[in-house]
Amino acid sequence: MKTREEMEKALYEAAGRNYRANYNCAESVFRAFCEHLQLNVTPDALRAAAGFGGGISSKEGPCGAATGAVMVLGILAGRTDPAQDKKPMKDLTRTFLDQFIEKFGALSCGCLNPYENGTPESKENCHAITAGAAELLMRFIEERGLRNDS
Repeated sequence: MKTREEMEKALYEAAGRNYRANYNCAESVFRAFCEHLQLNVTPDALRAAAGFGGGISSKEGPCGAATGAVMVLGILAGRTDPAQDKKPMKDLTRTFLDQFIEKFGALSCGCLNPYENGTPESKENCHAITAGAAELLMRFIEERGLRNDS
C-alpha cells in the first residue's frame, strides 16, 4: 500500500501527464483520480469534464483543475437521493475550495493564469496548477478518509 506522500506524488504526476497529453485542466484532474482511485465512471462522465477546462471555456469562470476536483469529491461524497441533506457536500466543497485558494491565491482561471491561451507560459502555468491541485485533492481526500462506496 502506498503512503500518503506517494499517493499525492502519483496523482500530481498523473494529472501532469494528462495535461501534457492534451487533456484540459478539468479532464486531467478528473481522469487521474478516476484511474488511480478506480472510480466507477462511464465514458460519458469522463467527457462531462471537458467543458469545465479553461475557466469553463472562457477564463472568466473557476479554474478547471478546481472544478475537476469538485467532480471527484461529488463521486466520493455526493448525494444519490434528493432527500439526502445537501449541506455535507456543500461544506466539503467549500472547505476544499478554500484550501485551493489558500494554495494558489485565487479560484478564477483568469486570475490564476493571466497569460494568453495557448502560449508556452500559459501552458506551463496551467500544468503547475493542474498537478498541484491533484496533489492538494489527494491530501484532502486522505485527511478526511473519503472512499468510493460504489
